[in-house]
Amino acid sequence: MKNQIVSNYGRVLYELEISEESIRESYLILQGTPQLTEALNNPVVSRKEKCRIIDRIFPADICNFLKMACDHREIGRILDIFQAYELYAEGKKGIVRAYLTYVTAPDERQQEGIQSFVKREFGAKEVKLLGVRDDALIGGFILRVGSQEYDWSTKGKLQRLERELTSADSYAKA
Repeated sequence: MKNQIVSNYGRVLYELEISEESIRESYLILQGTPQLTEALNNPVVSRKEKCRIIDRIFPADICNFLKMACDHREIGRILDIFQAYELYAEGKKGIVRAYLTYVTAPDERQQEGIQSFVKREFGAKEVKLLGVRDDALIGGFILRVGSQEYDWSTKGKLQRLERELTSADSYAKA
């Protein structure tokens, strides 16, 4: 439920057509000063004072949105809301995020192949490929796009083989 609320706020922020520059500037301000978010989230601080702080610090076109987030006690999750906005905006532009976990970073040709696969499978115009190294995979890689996972890792292959052997063994005993 909480993730849905954050997603809804991200979508509303997108639909308000606030400039990307104002959103980026506000994100950087709030990311760099967590005590500001704490103050805006503090129920002891009056609404009037919160509005005065927002009007003084943030670009004018985003102030009403931030005040609304304060009023609905969602300002504590504002950085998550900005991330939800970014994901929603990318989706509207046909951009898909793909998360790659690997042992050895793919070279340029391999990256292009992965991006082509994601474009074809998900109807994307563009792919943002984000990667992280994980030696526990032993070899190969895992690709995650949305709720889909493609496990081409050595560790994944070994786990699948183990499950097959275990289920075949229990079937043979029955």
